[in-house]
Amino acid sequence: MSSVLSMETIKHSEEMLRTALISNHKDFIDMYQKYTPNVKRLLEEAFKANSILFKPIELQSKSDWILSHPEPKQDFYTYYTNSHRKTPVPGENIICIQIIGTLTHEIGHIFGMQHCQWLQCIVQGSNHLEESDRRPIDLCPICLRKLQCAINFDIKERFKALLRWIEEDSKSDPLVQPMLTSHKPTEAFQNWKVSAAFGGVKFNQLDSLRNGQV
Repeated sequence: MSSVLSMETIKHSEEMLRTALISNHKDFIDMYQKYTPNVKRLLEEAFKANSILFKPIELQSKSDWILSHPEPKQDFYTYYTNSHRKTPVPGENIICIQIIGTLTHEIGHIFGMQHCQWLQCIVQGSNHLEESDRRPIDLCPICLRKLQCAINFDIKERFKALLRWIEEDSKSDPLVQPMLTSHKPTEAFQNWKVSAAFGGVKFNQLDSLRNGQV
């Protein structure tokens, strides 16, 4: 069966978009009214049929996400009232790990890497958050070699740089410090540093790499 699809545009009515953004619940309407007029003007550009900022979704293939992964639409009210949603909490590191894992995963795709099916790897595919959280935040040796081929870095030096980044406080970097309001959460990586692997090399072996013994 052909995967080609005649161009299809998903257009929602202004009422539907307004409900998705603001909600029909009075307390949520009141919450929305706390935004400044300029912020509301920006957000409400979504309601304009010919907005140059926010455009309808266009589908061009049967493999496009919305067609191949049907799921209920999540409006702001559904998101906000979800008891399982996560927000950053001081002292908890899961959000930091998830952000770095997601960035690493998507960067792999940018360089042409498909979902890994060889070993536990950050480039494994996932269908839900719990499955995503089971992935390590490092590359398996096969995907590490793919990435090294794509951008031509020194694998040994990469390990050493990663360990330095984890151990060093970003406050010491004058280029990074002005952008941060707190210390880099290096503690988020301590358990992973001991037990996880980057490209098959355990972190307890990286000290040897740093000392030039490998």
